[in-house]
Amino acid sequence: MRGVLVSEEHEDLVDPLRDAFKVRSLEPLMDGVANVPSVRASSDAAALLLYTSGTTGKPKGAVLTHANLSIQQKVVAEAWGMTKDDVLLHALPLHHMHGLCIALLNALGVGATSHMMSFDAPKIWDAMEHASVFMAVPAMYHRLFAAFDAADETTRASWGKSAKALRLATSGSAALPVGLASR
Repeated sequence: MRGVLVSEEHEDLVDPLRDAFKVRSLEPLMDGVANVPSVRASSDAAALLLYTSGTTGKPKGAVLTHANLSIQQKVVAEAWGMTKDDVLLHALPLHHMHGLCIALLNALGVGATSHMMSFDAPKIWDAMEHASVFMAVPAMYHRLFAAFDAADETTRASWGKSAKALRLATSGSAALPVGLASR
């Protein structure tokens, strides 16, 4: 089922989506949840704790503030030209800076659509035709091209056309080999 969760104050904004999506209001879903008053956090307050992999040292928890996340979202969205018209094809893990902050928070910050998927190379290729932005890590690109090379000519033509229509494709979290980047 495809759905959209929306607060009551923004329900009118999702009217154009009602034919394609099940629209659910957040308020009834929150009924019975502890009544937490709305609080405006200071920009230097902790917003997120992400654990590093230890690539350059011992693994550790990194505290990101609201200001860190806000500035990162604005700077990256501006650099990449992200807008509300973008559709992010999102298959990165959400327990990692790349998937959560660079991809998802940037899309949400500009009001873009995020199409969330588990990574399955053929399914990603198929979904690419509806996306304008795709973000991945080198291992994902390697698997995408392994699937591409194994596909029949008609499928490769379709997938190639979809990939060429992307406005932005990024690779992060590790070095992308030049040969893979060239493809």
